[in-house]
Amino acid sequence: MTERIANRITRELVENQMIQPEAQEFYQYSLLVLIEKIIGVTAILLLALWFRLLPQTIVFIFFFFRIRNRSGGFHLNTFGGCFVGTLAVYVIYALWLYPLLLDHPMVNYGMLGIAAVLILVLGAVNHPNMEWSKEEFLVSRRMARFTVLLELLCIGVFVFLQGDESYILFMSYGVILSAILLVLGKIIKQEVTS
Repeated sequence: MTERIANRITRELVENQMIQPEAQEFYQYSLLVLIEKIIGVTAILLLALWFRLLPQTIVFIFFFFRIRNRSGGFHLNTFGGCFVGTLAVYVIYALWLYPLLLDHPMVNYGMLGIAAVLILVLGAVNHPNMEWSKEEFLVSRRMARFTVLLELLCIGVFVFLQGDESYILFMSYGVILSAILLVLGKIIKQEVTS
């Protein structure tokens, strides 16, 4: 369904001479990714409303996508699989892991430290869907490392100011999940060499 929508929109753009026919495939893919991201984020936000964790989840999404867009990592083969997997990972965190970490915040800081080191060491995975050039890969890796340091600084400031622990946990989860997906991408060799 999402593919049909993206195809129809790009066909209209070509017919109305808003894009060149040779650019149609690029726009189809870009629109498809955008539509799927909107659907996924909307579903997570609806769950967050249901769980009464909307502000925390917005912070999580911001922290997660800042690193994820630069680091790449594991991807499922289909939108359906990704959608279900994403919702499952969010629900498991929100209903099971998050309450556990509220009682044991030091475990969160340990996982955050490990995640940060992994991102700093690995930097990025050049997933086949990305196909970064060597230069793009190096920039992405450098930006992923810079972003994780910036996010750690934000978390550190929030801890220093004795901010609400729920926000700290959701910020941390954005970094931790990014690291998990980065390592998974490496482990299953879901990458191309540039």
